[in-house]
Amino acid sequence: MEGISHVGGNDFFITDERTRTIYRISLEADTRRIDVTKMPRLALGIQFNNER
Repeated sequence: MEGISHVGGNDFFITDERTRTIYRISLEADTRRIDVTKMPRLALGIQFNNER
């Protein structure tokens, strides 16, 4: 993961640059591990020249 932004309260957005995906996560005081496969996400679907 490359970036994290605080949205409010316990909610954050984290970004995965390689897959061009944004995940919305909630962190509680006892959170120790995050499984993003179960989190809401948005795939941006942007491709640039010569990228796969």
